[in-house]
Amino acid sequence: MKPLFSVKDVRPGLVFKQSTKRQFQLEEQHRSANEKMRKLNKPVKVLEAEKREEGLSTAITSQNKGFAMLQKMGYNPGKGLGKTGEGRVEPVAVELKVDRAGLGREAAVKDILQRKMTMLQNRIASQSNSTSVTEFRNRKKDEAVQKLVHADLRKSQRMCKVLDEEKSILEPAEPWFWPEIIKEPTSDEEEEEDKEAEEKEELLEPGEQLELITAYLRQVHFYCSWCATKFEDDQDLTSSCPGATRDDH
Repeated sequence: MKPLFSVKDVRPGLVFKQSTKRQFQLEEQHRSANEKMRKLNKPVKVLEAEKREEGLSTAITSQNKGFAMLQKMGYNPGKGLGKTGEGRVEPVAVELKVDRAGLGREAAVKDILQRKMTMLQNRIASQSNSTSVTEFRNRKKDEAVQKLVHADLRKSQRMCKVLDEEKSILEPAEPWFWPEIIKEPTSDEEEEEDKEAEEKEELLEPGEQLELITAYLRQVHFYCSWCATKFEDDQDLTSSCPGATRDDH
């Protein structure tokens, strides 16, 4: 005997129409196929990185000529070098340089760090000198100069990011060398860490930050913020640019 009436299942999320259900299945199949294609058709850079990592993590075998020579000289896998085995067991790790910044950038970053430390040391020393403190306060009151410094700093930060990325540099030499990125809300602990980092950065005044970032741009990219020009090399920069500060221009 058939029931007098039937109750439809009206729970949310259920697919009732056959056409809608079929469309849903096709979309799932399409999404799955795209995911498989992405895994199969990886970018060349990703494939190169995977092959490189695989090669570096694979130990050489006795078929390798260099390995065979080491064995003839008494080397045993898993034991240290030397007569008593006190030497290195694993080979020296390979450090790959993936950007195009050049070795000159490393020297420039070290120089910038040293100049930054000197600035902070001078700041501490000047706090005991009342004349220096007075001069510093008077300089802070000059709003026109400060606005100009802030404008030059923002312009230099934007150009630093562009020039760094052209050389495949993924991180700035100093966090504030690139324009500030607006971050998503974080947990209380992360917010505290961010505040501590900001407090450390605020130890340098905008004028001091501008001095460091313009020095970096000149040393690494041969770029002058006030000429708004990227020169060919250091000789071209020295001969064509009036100087390293706004007053020189």
